[in-house]
Amino acid sequence: MKVVKSSHLFVPVCKTSCKFHLLFFVLIITGLFTAPVSLAQQPPVSRNSFSDNWMFTPTVGFTQFYGDISSQNFFQKFKGATSIGADFTARKMFTPVFGAGANIYYHLIRSAKYNMGNGTPVNFQVYGNYFDFNVRGYLDFLNLFTTYSIDNRFSLLGSLGIGYGFWNSTLTDNNTGTSVSTGQASGANVYKRSAFVVPIGLTGSYRFTDNWSVDLGVDFRTVLNDDVDVWRDGFKFDQLLYVKTGVTYYLNYGWGHRRRPKVQVEDDECCEEQKPMAPIPVYDYRPPSKRTSAKPAHIEPVETAQPEPVEVKTTLPQGFEYRVQIMAKAKRRENTDRLQARYNLDYPVEEHFQDGLWLYTVGHFSSYNEALQAARKIKNKGVFDAFVTAYQNGRRIPLTKSMRK
Repeated sequence: MKVVKSSHLFVPVCKTSCKFHLLFFVLIITGLFTAPVSLAQQPPVSRNSFSDNWMFTPTVGFTQFYGDISSQNFFQKFKGATSIGADFTARKMFTPVFGAGANIYYHLIRSAKYNMGNGTPVNFQVYGNYFDFNVRGYLDFLNLFTTYSIDNRFSLLGSLGIGYGFWNSTLTDNNTGTSVSTGQASGANVYKRSAFVVPIGLTGSYRFTDNWSVDLGVDFRTVLNDDVDVWRDGFKFDQLLYVKTGVTYYLNYGWGHRRRPKVQVEDDECCEEQKPMAPIPVYDYRPPSKRTSAKPAHIEPVETAQPEPVEVKTTLPQGFEYRVQIMAKAKRRENTDRLQARYNLDYPVEEHFQDGLWLYTVGHFSSYNEALQAARKIKNKGVFDAFVTAYQNGRRIPLTKSMRK
């Protein structure tokens, strides 16, 4: 196969690829340098177990190849030089900012070249398929530059990784009908079928529930080899652009407050009953009369009078009930059902506004002990600030000692 080469072939490729590399490189480097300062501003987070904060993301999208067989820009490639692709990612976020994961990717190779660098008209086309597996580090830029909150619905993830790619492609000269494929020899060249690959990406996500988000992103891969398009010339690496959309499933997502130290007590301090004090005996004592003779006056023995115990009646408010408060916020939550699902609560979450705060409670209990048991179960599920409150006519009222009995 006669191949005409030119030193100007890479010019349109570098103009496109360098822009992507420069953009992602600036984002990643900026994140790495600002991470220590940002993390110092983050609230303390609890240690999450291995099963917490996993994300699983399938995506589909379109791909474009940038190499020696590529003389079209991004928009021109939509006329026959754009194909479909898909990938799947599993990642774990170790903190709200940093994470790591693995990715598999597949796409169809489609590209064409109609003019050489010197203006000579040609008609080359390359077809094939490409697959790679890679591991990546992830950086959430929104949590990096803002304070993390479970109510944050948006994220902007940058990624950088290393992997290994495999391809099988065929280059055809439509003017002569000749072709050559990867793995074959063309003169002194034997075109390879695999090489290392460096993927870099940026993805924006919006969580529409606590467990699902919709994603839109772009990946740019640099294959550390020049044989993907079965043409060796110009730039020594071939490159792949992948614009994607998909959904992400979140497994046990979120970082809460640190656990409070456990104190071995029999009951809550607020619930200890005071032991009744023993009644104080009252003595009837009469002083002796004045002496009228040398003989001492006879004093009758004094009997002890034991008073009857006095029953103290406590008036309780009428029509009150007990509830368990799990949260109080100055800003209203969007959906209380998400809060119930997140902590797997047995009762629906109710909200009402009082004294400038949105109060969130669960349950309606007629006895204090029943509400106290429910509060302990809720604490074991991760809501460490749960406590018993009293309500009357839909408003919170003070919980007195007599109401705790």
